[in-house]
Formats: sequence, structure tokens, C-alpha cells
Amino acid sequence: MPRPLRAREETPLSLPEPASPAPLSGAPGAAGAAPGPAPLRILLAEDSEDNRILVRSFLRDHRLDEAADGAAAVRMFTTGGRYDLVLMDVQMPVMDGLAATAAMRAWERESGTAPTPIVAFTAHGLPEEIKRSLDAGCNDHLTKPVRKATLVRAVERHARPTEPASAKEGAIRLALDESLRDLAPGYLDNRHADVPRLAAALAGGDWETLRVVGHNVKGTGAGYGFDEISRIGAALEQAAMARDAAQAAASVDELRHYLAAVVLDFGVAAAGEP
Repeated sequence: MPRPLRAREETPLSLPEPASPAPLSGAPGAAGAAPGPAPLRILLAEDSEDNRILVRSFLRDHRLDEAADGAAAVRMFTTGGRYDLVLMDVQMPVMDGLAATAAMRAWERESGTAPTPIVAFTAHGLPEEIKRSLDAGCNDHLTKPVRKATLVRAVERHARPTEPASAKEGAIRLALDESLRDLAPGYLDNRHADVPRLAAALAGGDWETLRVVGHNVKGTGAGYGFDEISRIGAALEQAAMARDAAQAAASVDELRHYLAAVVLDFGVAAAGEP
């Protein structure tokens, strides 16, 4: 007698949080309101229809393209134009999310395309699972069930900026010697890559990784002209040695915000040069 098939177990996202209704056109408070930020173009790779409905609700102000498996997501990513962000479920049929992420990163390298932020969705929050996501090329890792506020913060944190940093309020303009033109951007790219690694270390209580990265950043930042990065690294190293989770998280967050805001200006002569 054939055995009955078992339905795939799905891990739901959390229900949407109540939101205040937006004012109708012509209603009091609607006229003269400042326009909100431009909607982002987001690729959602998720095999659960229920979870896609929830994400659609959470991110209703953005443009979502949806794929129900990893292979479809890769096709859309490589042929459908530029995305500001990818939300990637890890467990999917045909091709899982980690394989899809690796394929996307390979295509970016081969085509010379700037990396698109990819945020993993998974039911597992264990440090080794987070590390697998980051090793595959994800920028961040969210554990289901994901609440609306958590998802919105992740989108705001990782989405590709729609305007140059120099045009944003709070941009940090840093004048550097011309000799650093070929070096400083790569150094910043490496520090950007440190951020998800540090986030995983925080989540897993990996104090040694936090200490080592903080120590290395402390010792190298100023040499590339980034005194502030050296200062943040020193604070992170001290927090890790003291096992101060709050201060370590604050240092990682400070590094993330500094990297998002800094704008480089080259052409300043080195000391002693004409």
C-alpha cells in the first residue's frame, strides 16, 4: 500500500503589525506632505506562498519580484535588470538559497557587476547556519519568524542606495592623499565585508573573532587615512576583551554607519610635498 506523502513543513513569518492608516488624498494632513523615499526594487526568493504574502504586506511600498525556487531567482537576477536587494529563503526546491546566492555572486564577478545585498531567511539561527549563509555570499541572516520591524530595518540597512552618499544628509567627506586613490576604496570594501562577519560573531558570542577583527582594524585604519575606523576598532577590541555585548554591538553599528556615510575626496598632497 503506498505511503501517503507528507506536506513540506513551512516556517511562517510573523503576522503584520497594525499600522496607522495613511491619509486619503485630499484628507487633512495629506496636502503638502513630503514625498517618501523612492521605492526599492527587491527580489524575493521564497517557496512558501504564505510567507510571500506576508513579505508583500510588510514591504508594500516597494516593488517586489517573486521567485518560488532558487533556480528561478537566479534567472530573474541575471536577466531581469538591477535589483536593490535580494531576500533569499535558504530552504527551497530545485535550487536552495545558498546555491542560488553563490550563483548570483559568481555571475556578478564574471559580468563585473557591483554586488547586490542579499539577506538570507532561514528557520535556523545557530552560529554555524549563520556562517554558512555568510560564506555563500549573503550580507545578513534573518531567522524566521521575522517580524515586520526587523525586516524593514534590514531592508533599510542593506538596500543599495539610490543616490550617491555625497548627496545624503550626514555624509562624511574625508580628504585623502592622492597616493591612496588605488588603496583606500579596496580597504573600505574589506571593512564592508567585515560587518556581516562581525554580526555573526555577535550572534554566536564569538569574542575571539570580535577581538581579532577589532585589533586588526585598529592597527590598519589610520594607515589608509581612516583614523575613525582605527578608533572604532580599538573600542571593539576592548569590548570583546571585556565580553561587553552592548558595547561590542554599538561598535559594530558605528562601523556600519561610518562605512555607509563616508565619501572620499582625493588630491590632497601628503605632508612635506608641494
